[in-house]
Amino acid sequence: MSKVTLNGLTKRFGKVEAVKNVTLKIRDGEFVALLGPSGCGKTTILRCIAGLEKPDEGDIYIGDKMVTRLSPPDRNVSMVFQSYALYPHMTAFDNIAFPLWIRKRPRDEIREKVKKTAEILEISEFLNRKPGELSGGQCQRVALGRAIIRNPAVFLLDEPLANLDAKLRISARGELKRLQKQLGATMIFVTHDQVEAMTMAERIAVMNNGVIEQFGSTDEIYQQPANMFVSGFIGTPAMNLIKCSLVERGGSISLILDTNTLPVPDSIGRALIEKIKSSDMVFGIRPEDISIHEKNKPNSYKTKVYVVEPLGNEKLVTVEMGNTYSKVRTRLDFKQEIGENAWVDFDWNRAYFFDKRTGKVIMHGLNKSANRR
Repeated sequence: MSKVTLNGLTKRFGKVEAVKNVTLKIRDGEFVALLGPSGCGKTTILRCIAGLEKPDEGDIYIGDKMVTRLSPPDRNVSMVFQSYALYPHMTAFDNIAFPLWIRKRPRDEIREKVKKTAEILEISEFLNRKPGELSGGQCQRVALGRAIIRNPAVFLLDEPLANLDAKLRISARGELKRLQKQLGATMIFVTHDQVEAMTMAERIAVMNNGVIEQFGSTDEIYQQPANMFVSGFIGTPAMNLIKCSLVERGGSISLILDTNTLPVPDSIGRALIEKIKSSDMVFGIRPEDISIHEKNKPNSYKTKVYVVEPLGNEKLVTVEMGNTYSKVRTRLDFKQEIGENAWVDFDWNRAYFFDKRTGKVIMHGLNKSANRR
């Protein structure tokens, strides 16, 4: 397997700049996810690595070899598409064997390699079936088998789980992760599903409008988001982001949410004042870092219940905070209903503060320091 390096990769389609000066280094044997909304450039990057698109600027290295101008067959990569791209008239055996057939490998060698590949993927009993006779999960494994049998330097996967139902997608995530470890393979996985990225990848490149907003481990992306886009894209539900301004009155520091006042612990407030250039900012807090109560408590903030969503072992409560709505994870026995008052308080050590203009993080309450990337 091989490392993959992108240096200043740019790709345009007419006047649209789909990928903008992207630099990325993926380690040998690493499982990396390119994560972002539709149209952010993640699939374009994958296709450039595969050689299916020619970059307008920048270079691509696989291992220590520059492959920017090589044709797809000369790059030694395998790509698995969202549609699986299986030949419908061929059996699973022939679909898996196809890369070896076109290289005119001996029949005995092909038969042995298909057998071993099918055993790894646990599809030996399906080899005589055609794609129309297979389930979505079985088709996915056949497509992976066709990629594996070539023994490529890099696996490129373009949303290969998107066509599976919810239950099968969960099991397929685990199988794909196990397979990657078993093969020791370098895999680059494109997805718009942050749960897939968080559960499968060692590192995640979060993309937006053709650029990488942040590249790091799942813990780094979740615990230390570089900006509002990352914080709002990662997490289920995503982080609550509340526009506010910081004021100091009578020696105490508060956040003003519309016309409402939210007191801030003095240590965090003082640290914020030292860092901010403008009093206008965005306060970020994850749903699990808010406590909600049926009765008023000291330093709590009064809200109104907007909606309650039971989730089996907990409830997800949406509350009105000024002119915005915030989600709170809470216990199953929380009793307040829609329209009733409730009071919330915050784990300030897990709060985030963002620059309203740039979107970059100013301070994270845990360490009271900027986490700029």
